Amino acid sequence: DGSHDVVRQPLGLRTFRVSPNRGFFLNGAYIKLHGVNRHQDRLDMGNALTAKEHKEDFDLIREMGVNTIRLAHYQHAEYFYDLCDQDGQIVWAELALVNGVTDSPEFNESAKQQLRELIRQNYNHPSIVMWSIFNEIRVNERFAGGGANPHPILSELNDLAKEEDGTRLTTSAAMTDPEDAVAQLTDLQSFNRYHGWYYEKPEDFGPWIDSVHEKFPDSRLGISEYGAGASASFHAEGPVSQDHTEEWQNIFHETWWQAIEARPYIWGTHVWNMFDFGSDMRDEGDHKGRNDKGLVTFDRKIKKDPYFYYKANWSDSPVVHVTSRRFNPRKIEKIDVKVYSNMDQVELTVSGRPLGSKKSNNHIYVWEDVELTLGDNQVIAIGRRDGQTVSDVVTWVREKSELAVLTSSTFAIHETGKFIANTPMGLTVHEMMDEVATSAGSSVQVLESEEPLGGDAQVLDGMHVAVTAEDGEHISNYRVLSGPVSLGRPVEASGFSPGGLGFAPGPPENANDGDLKTPWMGSFRPPYWWAVDLGTSYHLADVRLAWPVTPEKEDPGSFFYTIEVSLDGNIYQEVVSSGASAVVGNTSDPIERLGRFVRVNIDSSTVKQTVNLFNRDIEFPVNGILEATVIGGLVVSDVVRIDYAVHTISGAGMSNAELMAKCGGVGGATLVIDGEGDERKVVATSFDRKFKEAYTLR
Repeated sequence: DGSHDVVRQPLGLRTFRVSPNRGFFLNGAYIKLHGVNRHQDRLDMGNALTAKEHKEDFDLIREMGVNTIRLAHYQHAEYFYDLCDQDGQIVWAELALVNGVTDSPEFNESAKQQLRELIRQNYNHPSIVMWSIFNEIRVNERFAGGGANPHPILSELNDLAKEEDGTRLTTSAAMTDPEDAVAQLTDLQSFNRYHGWYYEKPEDFGPWIDSVHEKFPDSRLGISEYGAGASASFHAEGPVSQDHTEEWQNIFHETWWQAIEARPYIWGTHVWNMFDFGSDMRDEGDHKGRNDKGLVTFDRKIKKDPYFYYKANWSDSPVVHVTSRRFNPRKIEKIDVKVYSNMDQVELTVSGRPLGSKKSNNHIYVWEDVELTLGDNQVIAIGRRDGQTVSDVVTWVREKSELAVLTSSTFAIHETGKFIANTPMGLTVHEMMDEVATSAGSSVQVLESEEPLGGDAQVLDGMHVAVTAEDGEHISNYRVLSGPVSLGRPVEASGFSPGGLGFAPGPPENANDGDLKTPWMGSFRPPYWWAVDLGTSYHLADVRLAWPVTPEKEDPGSFFYTIEVSLDGNIYQEVVSSGASAVVGNTSDPIERLGRFVRVNIDSSTVKQTVNLFNRDIEFPVNGILEATVIGGLVVSDVVRIDYAVHTISGAGMSNAELMAKCGGVGGATLVIDGEGDERKVVATSFDRKFKEAYTLR
């Protein structure tokens, strides 16, 4: 026909709307939008993908049952948008505006030009329902301590998107407080949240978004990112946040999805990320320079466990998947076997032993305390639905354990520092053995000068408790230490820094290990709090805090803080506030009241650590505690002086009767006088008899 330049584009028509209370509607019908974020880069390929790799990515996404894809943080290949069109995906297309803005006409014009090109080049793709104008734009300001006000240019970009295309919605991926004007700028409000990874717990997400929904009833709320890192080679029997195990990634996604599913007002959610991807600044998991939050590995070879959890929830294709399949060898005798499935029922056999069938209403099936014998253990899960049978087979090799770990619900055992703190006075070896547990197959001895002690011998300060693993080779030695009542006790925190970028990991137990060189460091976003459970009620004399400083800087930095006390761990009462006075270095605050739980809240910090990132120096605020020491005891008196730090009572000249009349036990603790004359001691035993202290008279 003489044409020299022809463009052929398929045409698709559909309607959509989003309700603040009822979520996303497509062609008049409600749809629960559940999907993933995609980064396209690949191992040994970077971004130089061909159609083959794009198609493989799409097929992996589609197999999982995804119905919405956030294409972050840049314009993706035309072919990938075509695939989304053909499949009917709901696509989030995003401008490459990330972290911060520069206050210059050139920067603003470049952002506008890129947004025009994004919209004009992709206008005819029916899969695209929303244009996103930024990602985490406030993160740069928070970390860098200032910068250009982003609101003017973002407002212009939002208006430009509507001018270029009035048929679609605008959105953004905000990592800021919902109250921030930037977060409320676009048609749809969507947030990058990581409860249970960088901060708080996975179960905190539900209450958080409920509170946002209540405060902003007209906002249309979505989750643009949520996820947890996992390396396919990292595994643990007792997973914890930021350990990069598949097991924690499983717990994270199970908890999050159940919270999401229960809230129809959430218009859409996107897992971060579908695939592991390159990130030069990362040093975590099993590969430096990689973000491992993907549901599929960087080379697209391994589908991690949560991939199958989502497939069981989102897809009609039959799914039976035994989790932790790469956790080999196994080192303990009894394990929980977890299976993801969307079948009507699943039955399990282990090495030919039938363990019965189970049904589930959340696609998670668990068999507890499954015994593994030494050697190979073949695990077969069989799912049945409508006459169809699907199975999955895993072989776990059980080896003699090399774990040599000591735990107790009574004693304060600090695993990192390898010590047992404040064992009760008069504790015998036999009594200690009744109160501790060890890893499978291991043995325990109490040693004095390398010699094992008999069952009736007393456990004293300075002794060692040796735990020998089942394999007979690996041994852990725990020191018996005395110290403040907070030493080594169980702790919690709002979150903690996993390390990297020049920072060492800062878990909360670092703040009560007696070592000023190992601090607790909070995560990158507030709130910041640290709490310790002392195990029983004590008279709390004072709380001593060692704060981080940066002495090499002209301003070493300061903190504003409060301290709260609780008897039950639920209702806290503020007992100390720094008020308008900033503190530098160490503090000591009198408490003088009854309490079991002590919580320190960091309201603000001006302590900064400089890190070279993206070829420039950036100052990160430091929110943490070098050491938190709670001084207190089981004895209280309004008459005689008690020094809880060194356990002395100024009552040497008093009779036993006078002492007993002037001293009382805390929280139902009983008091007795032990010894005669100048060798007397006041011995206090807690109400539950798990804690026992002795105070020397002086």
